[in-house]
Amino acid sequence: MRRSHLSWFRTSFQVSHSPVSNHFSTGAKDFRNSVERLTKEDLVYLLGLIRDGSESLQCLPPDCAGLLIDLVARELCAGAATEVLEI
Repeated sequence: MRRSHLSWFRTSFQVSHSPVSNHFSTGAKDFRNSVERLTKEDLVYLLGLIRDGSESLQCLPPDCAGLLIDLVARELCAGAATEVLEI
């Protein structure tokens, strides 16, 4: 699996090995620009981390979590976005 963008995302936005992190972004717009660089493969990988508990959306402000969930719905499917919301 190609993880070049996710690797960049982890390096640029990492706090405790967390690719779903907004701690290094300057705001929702910056966070959106970062997550929109993720490929579908990256999103599938990231969803796997969320599903197995290795990753969480709890540290994200609601606007950033919403951006990620919208991206998942748009790029993958609404079912995956709903699943993320329920975790």
